[in-house]
Amino acid sequence: MAASIEKIESGKRLRYLREELGYTQEQFAEQLDISVSTVKKMETGEHNISLDTQRRLKTTFDNISTEYLIFGDRKGMNEIWTQLLVSDEWEKFIIFQRLLAHFVLDDKMIANKEIDENKMRRLVQYLKESFKD
Repeated sequence: MAASIEKIESGKRLRYLREELGYTQEQFAEQLDISVSTVKKMETGEHNISLDTQRRLKTTFDNISTEYLIFGDRKGMNEIWTQLLVSDEWEKFIIFQRLLAHFVLDDKMIANKEIDENKMRRLVQYLKESFKD
């Protein structure tokens, strides 16, 4: 049976998030206590992302939004971005410091050697550009 557009799109978002976290399909499957074939089938849209797997995603990876994963909804991110844009320079600086500390000091990132100097430079450049308005 062919995969629906919704399952395919959810699968693409899952793959994108997995890659952003720096996990191979094998590592991701191990973290979620599911099989590699299940990860592959979810990423291709062959299988739905089960409720149990959604729960595991949410509890294992704090930064994965199930709303985004399933519906592609980044409404929460847009609200945060809007708040950031109306912040004064000092508030933006504090937020930047906290984000940087989160990305640099997160134990999961260190344990998985996910700290990538190029990613960090791109993040810093992106944040600098976003504060120029």
